[in-house]
Amino acid sequence: MLKSSEQIIQEALEELKKSENFLEIDEILDFNQEKVLNAFRAHKIGEEHFYTVSGYGHDDLGRE
Repeated sequence: MLKSSEQIIQEALEELKKSENFLEIDEILDFNQEKVLNAFRAHKIGEEHFYTVSGYGHDDLGRE
């Protein structure tokens, strides 16, 4: 019987969780993500800082 893609992914994740390297990398990822998010909060970076602007001032924050 063929396995669904969800079953294959779940089995792969279970195997990865058994690996110490995977857990260590996961902890580093969480730590670094928290540092970045804290820096964004400290410098009041919001989603508006990632918008693209056309240069014509249409709907730009500085024009309102």
